[in-house]
Amino acid sequence: GLFIPDVFLDTMGYAFVLPLFWLVGSHIGCYVHYPTISVDMIQRVQDRKASYNNDASVAASAHRTSAKLLYYRVFAWLYGWAGSFSQQIMVNSSWTRGHIDTLWRKQGSTKIVFPPCDTAAFCALPLKRQPASCGGRLVVSVAQFRPEKDHALQIKAFGKLLKECPDMQKGPDRVRLVLIGGCRNDGDRSRVAALEQLAADLGLLKGHASSPLEAGDWDIAFMLNIEFSELLTLLGCAIAGLHTMRDEHFGIGVVEFLAAGAIAIAHDSAGPKLDIVVPNSQGRPTGLLASCEDTYAVALRKVLEMSETDRLRIATDARESVAERFSETAFGKGFLDSVAPLLLNATR
Repeated sequence: GLFIPDVFLDTMGYAFVLPLFWLVGSHIGCYVHYPTISVDMIQRVQDRKASYNNDASVAASAHRTSAKLLYYRVFAWLYGWAGSFSQQIMVNSSWTRGHIDTLWRKQGSTKIVFPPCDTAAFCALPLKRQPASCGGRLVVSVAQFRPEKDHALQIKAFGKLLKECPDMQKGPDRVRLVLIGGCRNDGDRSRVAALEQLAADLGLLKGHASSPLEAGDWDIAFMLNIEFSELLTLLGCAIAGLHTMRDEHFGIGVVEFLAAGAIAIAHDSAGPKLDIVVPNSQGRPTGLLASCEDTYAVALRKVLEMSETDRLRIATDARESVAERFSETAFGKGFLDSVAPLLLNATR
C-alpha cells in the first residue's frame, strides 16, 4: 500500500506498536536504548527495596508489593510479546542486551551497537591537568539532578574521604568536589537544596557557584546549567570524575570522563562495568568501579594518592579505549550492518 512502510525502524522505545506494523507486512527493526521494564526493576519490587522505581510506601506494604509485582510481571510479558515481532534488534550496551534477550526471547537477533559519542572536544584536552582557578584538586560529577543519579552517595563518600584524610581539606593540594548538572524544574531544585543540606550536615563547606570557581575556604560547589565551554574547563582540571547511578544502561557521561582525562570512578554495574570502565587490550585498567560509600571513598583516595606517572598511564589508556569503540564511525558501521538485512528483504 501507498502508506505502508517497507521497513519500520523504531529508535524511540515504542515496542507496543511493533505488532501493528507486522500485521501490515512491514519488515521490523529497532534500536533499544533502555528497556521499558527490566528484570532488575521487577527484582527490586520483589525484594521490597525502596528505590526510584519503588516508593518506600509500596516497599513497606506486603499487599501493595504483591499488586505491583503482578502489574510488573503482566507488563513484562506484554512487553516481551510486542518486542518479539522485531526481526533485527540493536541495543546500546551489554546490560540492555541481557534484559532484552530475557524479555523478548530473540537472542539470535540481538546485536550491540554502542551509541555514537562525540568525544573530539574532550579528547583535545591535555591529559596533564590544568590548574583550577580556585586552587587545589578537583573531583567532578556530571549528571542531571534526578533521583536515580544518587548524588547523595557522592557527597557521603566525599565526606568520608575528608574525615579519614583531613590533610586533603587544606593546603595547596586541597581536594574539592564540584557537582555539575542540569536543573530542569522545581523538583530538581528541591533535590539540590536537600543535597546542599546533606553537605552542610556532614560539615562540608559550600563554595559560591561562580564561573570561574573562586578560591577560598570551601569543599563542595554546585554548578547548575552551565555552558559547554565551562564544562570543558572543569573537566580539563579534574583529577577524577564520579558516577553513582546504579544500573545505568550505558553511561555517556563516563565515556566523557575517560575521553577528558579525568579518572572515572563509576558505579560497579550495568554499562559502566560491562562496556566502558573495562581493562584495555593489554589488560591495564581504564578507571575504577565502586558500589557504596566505603568503596567510593577508597577509590577516591586511591586516585588522589597515586603518582602522576600512574595517573597519566590510566588516563592515556582510558582515552585510547573510548576513542574508537564509541566513535560515530563505529556506530555508523554497526547500525548499517544491522539494518542491511531488513533493507535487502524489503527489496525482494
